[in-house]
Amino acid sequence: MTEKIAQRICIKFRQKLRDTCGETYAKLKKVYGEDCMSHTRVYELFKRFQHDRENVESNDFQNIDKCQNIQHLLSTVRENRRITIRELSEECNINYGSVQSILTDDLGVRCLFANLVPKLLSADQKENTAAFYLLECVENEENFLKMIITEDES
Repeated sequence: MTEKIAQRICIKFRQKLRDTCGETYAKLKKVYGEDCMSHTRVYELFKRFQHDRENVESNDFQNIDKCQNIQHLLSTVRENRRITIRELSEECNINYGSVQSILTDDLGVRCLFANLVPKLLSADQKENTAAFYLLECVENEENFLKMIITEDES
């Protein structure tokens, strides 16, 4: 068994005993010395074990976090399409760059007039745009362009 797995087992054990993360890190530091995991890593693992994480051998922690982040961002964007990336970052506790990459790479959305919208519009969505409405007015009404008032700035 490698030292990393042994430390994960210790973290899980200490969490089950309802010790705090600080106490757990102190004990690990005492036992493993310089080979001890960083405080941040211990905290991340401690938090995952609190949320019913059982497997100590698997190293797929980052993939699980990314999937959870994607789901959280997707639900937040669906609730409020006018939300900014900075607001998403603060609400979901994810850094700004990660939010940007998840939105563009994983969810396939882009910012358009302060709304986060899918990159590809369906035929129904295209028909509901203002430009499509204006084109229909020009084609169907002969005097439409004569009704538009223009003004010169001079």
